[in-house]
Amino acid sequence: MKNKLHILLIDDNPDDRLLVIRALEKEFPLLDVEQVIDEKTFANALKKASFQFVITDFQLGWTDGLRILHRVRGLRPHCPIIMFTGTGSQEVAVEAMKNGLDDYVIKSPHHFARLSAAVRSALIRKEHDNRLRQANDSIKVLSSAIEQSPVMVVITDPRARIEYVNPRFTEITGYRMEEVLGEKTSLLKSGQTSSQEYERLWRRILRGKTWRGEFCNRRKNGELYWEKASISVITDDRGNVQHYLALKEDITMRKLEEESRREAHELLQRTIDGVPEPILVINLDYRIKLMNHYARKEYIPDSDSPISSLYCYQVSHNRTRPCDTSRHPCPLQEVRKTMQPVRTLHKHRRKDGERRDIEIIASPLLDEHNRLRGIIESSRDVTERTKMEGELLNARKLDALGVLAGGIAHDFNNLLAVILGNISMGLQADHDQEKTDCFLAAEKAAMRSRDLTRQLLTFARGGAPVKKSAMIQSIIEDSAAFALSGSSSTACFFLPVDLWPVEVDAGQISQVINNLVLNGAQALPHGGIITIRAGNCHVDRTTALPLEPGRYVRIDVEDKGTGIPQQYLGRIFDPYFTTKKRGTGLGLASCFSITRKHGGHISVCSTPDQGTIFTLYLPASGRRPERMEKQENKNFRGQGRILVMDDEEMIRTMVSSMLTILGFTVEAVPDGEQAIALYQEALTTNTPFQAVVMDLTIPGGMGGVETIARLQQIDPGVKALVSSGYANDPVLADYQEYGFSGVICKPFELQDLQQSLQALLRNS
Repeated sequence: MKNKLHILLIDDNPDDRLLVIRALEKEFPLLDVEQVIDEKTFANALKKASFQFVITDFQLGWTDGLRILHRVRGLRPHCPIIMFTGTGSQEVAVEAMKNGLDDYVIKSPHHFARLSAAVRSALIRKEHDNRLRQANDSIKVLSSAIEQSPVMVVITDPRARIEYVNPRFTEITGYRMEEVLGEKTSLLKSGQTSSQEYERLWRRILRGKTWRGEFCNRRKNGELYWEKASISVITDDRGNVQHYLALKEDITMRKLEEESRREAHELLQRTIDGVPEPILVINLDYRIKLMNHYARKEYIPDSDSPISSLYCYQVSHNRTRPCDTSRHPCPLQEVRKTMQPVRTLHKHRRKDGERRDIEIIASPLLDEHNRLRGIIESSRDVTERTKMEGELLNARKLDALGVLAGGIAHDFNNLLAVILGNISMGLQADHDQEKTDCFLAAEKAAMRSRDLTRQLLTFARGGAPVKKSAMIQSIIEDSAAFALSGSSSTACFFLPVDLWPVEVDAGQISQVINNLVLNGAQALPHGGIITIRAGNCHVDRTTALPLEPGRYVRIDVEDKGTGIPQQYLGRIFDPYFTTKKRGTGLGLASCFSITRKHGGHISVCSTPDQGTIFTLYLPASGRRPERMEKQENKNFRGQGRILVMDDEEMIRTMVSSMLTILGFTVEAVPDGEQAIALYQEALTTNTPFQAVVMDLTIPGGMGGVETIARLQQIDPGVKALVSSGYANDPVLADYQEYGFSGVICKPFELQDLQQSLQALLRNS
């Protein structure tokens, strides 16, 4: 042996001890001997307990070998012990072996040679016994683990006959071990598991693989139960199948819960399928969790994609990303903000491509901790209702049209009388000053006619303001100053320097401020102060205003005048309604229409004999204000060729005359086809036009939009000024999107045309 061997040698004869040591050193070179000669040294050795082997004489002066055996065994039960015996005392040694002695050697020189072999044999037995004890301990631990395991353990022979089941098996199935030993596992079959599943099981385990799956089996009392099983193969050293080991977990409760959830889901699905309106359940990531039959039929494209792979913005708006909430309020985002049900109006695209007006009611979907997990969205097609409301509104408009037409006819007849009368007098006047006075009066009446026309166009259907980002302070101050020129009233301004920019058509908003200030001045017959305040404000869903949530600039125009009677406040913004003897009834109506088209709101608060406050809300702009164009040079002198396109001969003649006065050479045509031909010819002859002034609408011919598209194909650098008598036409609001370089609204004066052309040609 290569390891050090520590032996306790007990003998009171020193010569015998020496013989033992010499005999053992030959076989065990790493020998460490602790010699015991009396009770004291024996007690010390037992106390240290560092020995691995004991050799003791039977006959000792202070004790005997049997007592030594008992004392060592009491302390070290597995320590090997060999005893020396004298000749004739073998019976004692045999008796000692019955009490745990490992071996004995007769104490004589002739038998000392057997001592080393006896020691070696005892050590081998000790090592074998140790391994056996360890194996038994492991088996006990494993057996205890199997017996106490929370899963069922079943061991069978190669023919699937049961050889062992643990207590958990009995607890789950109701079968005791003695009832199933020798029985086949098919004892548990319920008939609920398909034969194909068993075939797959056997194919796999016969290839030496582990099978995992689920069974529906039957207990001893007949009840069905579900188990999740793992079945493995146990083989011998040569790979032959000896046993099958099955580990099984009772999953009956899980299966019942799954079935309950499935039934609840089916009940919910059947319930919402019975609702004849689209219903969606949407997660916080916009993914659709659930939808009813009507929603699928109405919006979902024909595909095999699972609902969970679709997003609400895909099925509702045919988008690839979440909706722009600044333009279209998102029900999910609105519920997330307020945690309350919300109602919104959208345009949705059905799977046949038709866009419909949809009213959506979205409610929060909360978990057991009242945390938001999504929304329940029900929608209703209100397209027909919207059409009916529109038709009803049109009918009401028609009712008011008589009043409106009468007012228009009255105003225009008066203005035309002034214009025609002054022109006729001017034609017969003898002196230049008289002619000038008559024509100036006619021009003034014509300007009033233009203003009246622009106010009337404010009520026309469609169109949008030509909006830009601007600072409202200068618009307010300039408009108020213009309105109060020649008046006995003055304006007092409270306009913070940190007002947000606003997204407005400066001309239209100037008209609103002008009308409000003028209205205040008329309420102060003896003059007074009109106070104008402005400030930044936020509007949300809790604000009692008909506005989308966001940032706004609020403007208050206040006078301490006569006030407005309570019975008139509800009609104050109606067209042609006025309480003034000389009022047109269009000023406040145009304020209301312009403000609404800007996405804003206007309201009034008034007390008779105390005064009136008009409050205006305008959407703030997220862009930097655009720089105001500097005043154009009044001495501008043009050169080059200008092409004019207008179907009205009088307009062509007038515009041509104006352009000639400005220094241009003019060609005029009545429609787009001739304009394109003339423009092409000019390029071919190297006499190009510097710009084109074209009418937007040509009845029966090619209008401005189609013409500019064709001209851009011929000359991508073409500069075109679009003109229209309909100032609120949508094309004028986004003229650059259509390819035009500038815009001028009819009617216009020579100075208007000059400034527009200067701006158009500045960078050419």
